[in-house]
Amino acid sequence: MKLIRNISIVVVSVAIALTLWFIFSNSLTPSAKSLETSEGIYEQVKDPIEAVVGEGKVTHSVFRKMAHFFEFFVLGIEVALLFTLIFGLKLNNLIWIFISGISVGIIDESLQNISKRTASVTDVFIDVAGFALAVVISYGIYALFKFLKKKIKSNKERID
Repeated sequence: MKLIRNISIVVVSVAIALTLWFIFSNSLTPSAKSLETSEGIYEQVKDPIEAVVGEGKVTHSVFRKMAHFFEFFVLGIEVALLFTLIFGLKLNNLIWIFISGISVGIIDESLQNISKRTASVTDVFIDVAGFALAVVISYGIYALFKFLKKKIKSNKERID
């Protein structure tokens, strides 16, 4: 069981590294290239998004903000999973998890200055919101499974 846990820690750590590479490399991309790339992706996903939320509700600008939220949501799930694998479900670890999410958001926006792009405090808040929601959901699911496992075990012992 310890081997599976250690392998899981390595896999999640690699996933975090790849996610950070994706986030930071996009921040270092020059403005014109970043805009061109996101417009291309936006055009590909525009119709399915509009089918769900309605035509014209998600502009390219809103789509870019959604991308910030989503990439940090993924990072939040990964970081919560890593902390859970290493430390278990401990609420005091949430402070360190949230500090890491806020730090990555600030670093992400700061890197944009290198590529002559404008950093945005709003984007940091969007990043942190995506990260925080993912952590809360992840810890909630973990706590629910832990509770259900304990409940099943106690019911099984009562039957025996």
